[in-house]
Formats: sequence, structure tokens, C-alpha cells
Amino acid sequence: MNATAYVTYSNKTQSIDCQISDIQSYCKREDINLVKIFEETESDNIKIRPELSKMENYIEKNQTNIDYVIVSELSRLGRTSKILETIENLNSKKIGLISLKENLTSLNKDKTVNHISSFIINVLASINEFETDTTKYRLKSEIEKGVRKGHANGGKYLPYGYKKINKMLVKEDDDESYIVQQIFDLYLKGNGTPEICNILNKVSVPTRSGKKWVDGVIYGILTNPIYIGQRRRKKSEEIIEGRKTTKKEYELIYQEQLKIIEPEVFEKVQKLLKSNYNKSNKHNNYTRLLNPQKIICGKCLKNGKTHNGKIHHYFPHQRKTEKEKAYKCISKRYGENCKNVSVGIDKIEDFLKRVILYMFPNKLFENYDFTKTKNDIKDLEKKLEIENNKLIEARQLHSKYVERWVKGRIDDQIYNQMINVCKMNEKRISDLIRIFNNQLKKLNDSLNSIDEIKFGIEEYLNGVDMPSNIVNKIVEKIIVNEDDNYHNYFPVKNDKAIIMNVEIAGGKEFNFLLSRYSHKIYFLIDLNNPTGFEIPKIEDFTVINKNVAISGVEGAYPEIPNDFKFDFFEIE
Repeated sequence: MNATAYVTYSNKTQSIDCQISDIQSYCKREDINLVKIFEETESDNIKIRPELSKMENYIEKNQTNIDYVIVSELSRLGRTSKILETIENLNSKKIGLISLKENLTSLNKDKTVNHISSFIINVLASINEFETDTTKYRLKSEIEKGVRKGHANGGKYLPYGYKKINKMLVKEDDDESYIVQQIFDLYLKGNGTPEICNILNKVSVPTRSGKKWVDGVIYGILTNPIYIGQRRRKKSEEIIEGRKTTKKEYELIYQEQLKIIEPEVFEKVQKLLKSNYNKSNKHNNYTRLLNPQKIICGKCLKNGKTHNGKIHHYFPHQRKTEKEKAYKCISKRYGENCKNVSVGIDKIEDFLKRVILYMFPNKLFENYDFTKTKNDIKDLEKKLEIENNKLIEARQLHSKYVERWVKGRIDDQIYNQMINVCKMNEKRISDLIRIFNNQLKKLNDSLNSIDEIKFGIEEYLNGVDMPSNIVNKIVEKIIVNEDDNYHNYFPVKNDKAIIMNVEIAGGKEFNFLLSRYSHKIYFLIDLNNPTGFEIPKIEDFTVINKNVAISGVEGAYPEIPNDFKFDFFEIE
């Protein structure tokens, strides 16, 4: 028998070495061949677990050669929902989960589900989650008490202008307090956040991280009430479909000793920030087809240039005269202009429309297995029906115990025991239902997205504007580069040749050549031996595709001929 093992780092319990040693001893004793060990080097409290994902992918590819997955204890897999989801996934592949601490195996030797172990696993997983939630509640309570006492809490960096001494949050030296005052003063004098950044960077004012000042940090200082002695404590935050939103409620705790800015100055800045926002309607002047952060600067990418760890993307630049609207590399905003080619917003949008219409209806869905997706949906619907029936039965059993207790047929001790078991069973079934519903939603969303894309393109061909949500679903990213090899091949003087590397949903990549000044766009079949053909203008599509419906896998548009070649591109 073959097995893989999954171990995680924990600073409170076993080390990774101890877990590996226990698992290896167990495998030797049970004559199990340990094929691979996946080590999660970060804390087992993290939400994103790259090694767990790698193990799941490995099992997917080698499921016929793997019999068991071994962990030192159930809590290594995460919270209750993740444990149940992992076990359900493994059981469907006829792979058993072995947990050493609890001495449990999810499958019998004949690969059937071990129902006793499954029940115990559900109970233990629920207890583990309860303990985790209790610990978090206690920790949150201690943090709140500390804030009220004036303790320093938070992330890696304290607010600019403050430091920690003997657990207490106190004002930093006069230099940082002076910088904070200058930032507020500069803003009241008419300087925007980018201008303030440039001023601070030119005179080499250090930041806490050692990196350059950026406008987001300046904005955070200008809007933080701690500088008038009011500390924010988060009371709640709205959660939508399990994801945190930016809508948060704060309680302000006044601490006079932390004040750096006078309240009147702070209030003036808040009013000015509010009045300056969208003053020239630039934020809603243009409905862009593509999220600008998906347009990546190829020059900065090649040279490894980033800002605060983020890849340089393009941003919509607009002159005060509004005579020019173009995408430019964001390095320009940070005073590190890479001088990569800028591209007009209209040029990008024309390119997106032409490319999506001509190329992607054929290429986007050719590897998509519609039949498998529909079969998976049917299977999940059957599982949901079974689990919903189980939940009804579990609730009926719950009601029977309540009825017997009310009538005095069972005593309090037995009643409490059985009610706890019923609640845990109901929670286990409810968790499975939630997991299946999430999986079903993802599959239905993928089919709906495909239908939406095809419908959006059909509508555009009939004269309706191209919806931006369709474009953002299709295009994952665009890498922009200027290429000197092609400059001489465009007729307009001082024209620039732009290479666009487009990655679409599913990971496929295509290369295109654009003229900066003319409307010419060419699809490049091979960058190393440049060959390709011209993509028609938008107005030509209505002629090419008139009365032609868009189909799913078999697209209605002309296919790319494998041997198609233009003399225009034959570069020696």
C-alpha cells in the first residue's frame, strides 16, 4: 500500500520533525510505502495552504497509486468544513484518511466508508473548531482590554509617528511628529497625495518599511484619527458570501497623550479630501472595458522592477487639458519612469473588441468539457438531495428527544448527551450541504459565464456596447512591450510597434502587433520567426459575420490557418 503524508508547522504543539517521525514509524509498523511528504512550513492557522493544494493536485494525477493520506492529527487539515471537504474528496477517489492521534481511518480495507470513524471524525472536528473559536474570542477580548489601557496592538508596523515602550503606545521622537504635521500642512496648501510623496521622496524622508512614500500611505495618515488622539477599535465588518468587505464599523477611544494634530486641522483636511474627490469627474468620465491592473508593463516585468512587492501595471493617465487619454506604466507616478510605450485608451479598447470578436469565440472554449461539467452538476444535485433528506431525518430525531424529555421519559443527563450528538450530526450534514452548494455554484457559474460571453458578443455584433464584465472574464492579463524590430514596417513617421501578449481565461496566450498611430493589428503566429496576418477592423466584422450565429466549441469565425504567412512579417 502507498500513502502520502501532510504535516504542518505549529509553534505550540508538535514540530514538523516530530510529525514526520511519527508518520514514518507508523508506516514501517503497518508496512505502508510512504511515497511523498508535503510540508506546510507556515503556521497551521493560515487560510491559504499551498502544500495542501499541491498534495490534492498530486493525488488527482496519481490517485490509482495512492491508498492513504496520513496526518498526525485531524486539526492539521484545518477547520471543520475543510476537514470534511478533504475527507469527502478523498473518499470519492477511494483514498482513505488516517489520523494517528485519534487512531481513525476514513475507509475500511475493502475501500468502503468506515461509518463509525466518519461519525467520530465529525464530532472531533466540531470540537476542534469550537476550541479554536473560543481561543480567538479570548484573544480578541484581551486585545480590546489592552487598547483601552493604551497598549500598542496591530500589525508589523505601528502608525507613523508612534512607537512601543513597555507595551504602551507612545509618540515617536519629534522628527516623525514634525513630518506628520508637515503632511497635513502640505495638503491644506493644495498639494495632492502624489505631490506630497514626491516632496518627501526628494528630501529622502525615511518610511517605516525603508521603501519610498506612496500616495496610499499619505492618504492613510491624512484620514487616521489617531493623530488627534482617537484610536480606532473595529466593532464589526460586513461579510458577503464569506468574503470580507470594506464596510467596517469602528469605536473611537480617546487618548489625549497620542495627539499630534489639532482637531480643527484634522477636520479641515477631511472636508478638503471629500471636496477634492472626483472634482473633475475623472473617476466616472470613462467606462473602461478592462481593469487597468490587468495591463502589465513588460519592460518593468523583464527588469524585475516592482513597487512594494507589486508588479508595475498601467494606469489611465489624463492630462489636465483632457486632450490625451492613455494608459501609462505606473512607475511614472513613483518618479521611476521606465519609459515603456504608452497606449491610448481608445487604442486598447479597439484592440480588445477586435481580438475578442475575431479570435476568442473559437479558442476560449475548445478545451472546455461541457459534458463533464453537466454530469458533475447532476452528481452534486443527487448528493444534495440525499444530504437534505438526511438533515430532515436528523432534525426529526432531534424533535423526538425533545418530546421524550418534555414527557419525562428520559432524564436530563441522557437528554443533554443525545441533544449534543444530534446538534453535531446536524452541523456535519449542514457543512456537507454548504460544501456541495458551493461546488454546484462554481460549476453553474462557469456555464453561465460562457453563455454570458457568447450572448455579449452576439449583442455587440447587433450594435450593443461591449460589456466590460465580459471582457474581464475573458482576459486574464495583457503584457505590453515596445519592439524596435517592427518600427520600420509601419508607414507612419515616428510610429511605434507594440507587442501585446494576451493571456485569456484558462491560461492560453496569444501575441499581437499593434501600430501606435494607425489602426493596424496583426496576430503573430510565431514571435521567434515572426509570421502572422492582419485582423479586420471593427466595421468589417458586420460583413464577415452577418447572419452567422455564435456557436460554443465550433466558433463561427475564420480559423487561423497553420501555414498562413505574410511577406510583411518575414524578417531576415
